Amino acid sequence: MTKQRLEQFHRLRQEVATLERCIEDAPNGTERVTDAVQGSHSGFPYNKHKITIEGSGESLVMRRLKKRLGEKKARLAEELDAIMEYIDSLEDSVVRQIVTLRYVEGLAVCEVAGLVGYSERQISRIIKAAFAG
Repeated sequence: MTKQRLEQFHRLRQEVATLERCIEDAPNGTERVTDAVQGSHSGFPYNKHKITIEGSGESLVMRRLKKRLGEKKARLAEELDAIMEYIDSLEDSVVRQIVTLRYVEGLAVCEVAGLVGYSERQISRIIKAAFAG
């Protein structure tokens, strides 16, 4: 596991959140659909006539956005699984906590330092050491 891959995870989470907001904020997301077909009466005389069908369906743009969101969520789940396996493999509990807060939760070094009770410099050293070996 690399530091860059962990940083990408947080960015991917941001992409998913952005797509979710786009879908949520999209106007209606449906479109009116009208079609015509040939039909006939159920009894004699069987005269053909035109039948108009109306309905609404999800727009093509909305379907594409939702598909893209589903793909990104699947990728995010796979990455989270790999990251959690890596974090679980770290021996030191403090290092696991720091890496989780920094890369999974996406907190800044100063925020991690405040939560763990170490200085920012110590947090930076611990993170550097975690990826050195």
